[in-house]
Amino acid sequence: MRTSRFIRIACLVLALVLLPVQSASACSCALGDPRDSFARADGAFVGTFLESHLAEPPDPDGGFSSADDTIYSFRLDEEYKGELGEPGDVVEVHSAFSGASCGLEVEQGERYGLFLEVREKDGAWRSSLCSQVSPKEMREAASPLPAPYGEGPLALLVGGSFGDAQVMGLDERGRTLGYGFGGSEVTRLDVCPGRERALEIGQTYPEPPHLFVRDLSTYRIVRELRLPYGRGQAYPRQDPAGLECRDRLGRRLVIFSTNYREPESKSLVLKIRGNVGTRLHEGTARAATFVSNRVYLQEGRWGRDLVRLSLRTGAVRPVVKLPGKYSGALSASPDGDRLAGIAYPDYGNVDSKPTRFYTVDVSGGPAVVRIRALVTGDTFAFAAWMTRSRPVVFMSYPGPSRVFDLRLKVVSRFGRWPARAPAMIGRKAYGTGYDGGLYRVRLPYGEVRKVRNLPSPVTYSVVSVRPSR
Repeated sequence: MRTSRFIRIACLVLALVLLPVQSASACSCALGDPRDSFARADGAFVGTFLESHLAEPPDPDGGFSSADDTIYSFRLDEEYKGELGEPGDVVEVHSAFSGASCGLEVEQGERYGLFLEVREKDGAWRSSLCSQVSPKEMREAASPLPAPYGEGPLALLVGGSFGDAQVMGLDERGRTLGYGFGGSEVTRLDVCPGRERALEIGQTYPEPPHLFVRDLSTYRIVRELRLPYGRGQAYPRQDPAGLECRDRLGRRLVIFSTNYREPESKSLVLKIRGNVGTRLHEGTARAATFVSNRVYLQEGRWGRDLVRLSLRTGAVRPVVKLPGKYSGALSASPDGDRLAGIAYPDYGNVDSKPTRFYTVDVSGGPAVVRIRALVTGDTFAFAAWMTRSRPVVFMSYPGPSRVFDLRLKVVSRFGRWPARAPAMIGRKAYGTGYDGGLYRVRLPYGEVRKVRNLPSPVTYSVVSVRPSR
């Protein structure tokens, strides 16, 4: 049964970093794929809430906890998994008394979907706030994946978790062409030269991550390799954060990994040929950008020291100091001559110093950095390229997004980008939203539109299969 390591880490980060004063009894539920919850559950149903009461009489001394065992009674409306009874029967579910301790949050007379597990000590049904969904979500979780309905050539690959599938193939209109099945959650994708195969990094917690090579004509896995990251492996504190396929068959590749949880990141660039991995470089990089036979690494605590690593020789050369207190991941232009990124000010100065957009000319000789101020205050953005001479800033907030020329003069503006890092097909940009939607915009003057809802909100990566035009 699948449990996402990524989601567990996200929960931990949310609790420890974003909410440092939150009490230990507070409940935090990460977004997950209802199909995965359905697969793990011992029982699943939709029911109407009737009433609740403590499983044991209250402590006469007045002691009480929001985690006290409570029995919630539901009228069974729709049974999807497990032997719960006949429609109209009463189903009793144990949970904590309060939502603060992940107990159910329900109102009398309302209908809810619940994923259940069997309590070991007495065989009773148990659930929690994190296993509570809407009736619509429950029906979707219990249904098979929608049949492919797209037409034309493969344009996009989306990696994540879609029930039994871990990858989706889409056409240029965002319609499903096929599913790549597997038991992992895919967090990294790359298309191999020739566009006949793709690489995937996926994980089923607590197992170490695996590399999958997939045939794009059949969506079948043709090769699988356990990677040396995670507990009990050669690099137990490393997480894969970058991937590049180096040949048509997916037998030669490069993986960049780092450890974001340490104040000073420890990073590794690993070259893999067949089943043999070779350490090419160890450093302190926060991010990596692959360009032909080299990798640009953002070294140092805040990722500001840009260096160039040769994939052929392993030689490392300094390039330039990047602007800002912290620099986000870089995006390479289609010809590889320039890099673009977002420079953020120190967190304590976000109201007085602007977030800035910059490009780095690495085409030859000393690197040349151009900088353009964006906005002051909290912001988040992605840098990308429409063409070799048109860098783009996709503003997640506050907006608007902008297309620039190489002198960083604004060419056009378009709406706020409500998705993750974009994948480009010519002048169209695609991205997966945190709401499970697929978004698209036609640059430079188009409107950002939601193309469709994907079968699951758990999507980590989207890549273009077609070359940039």
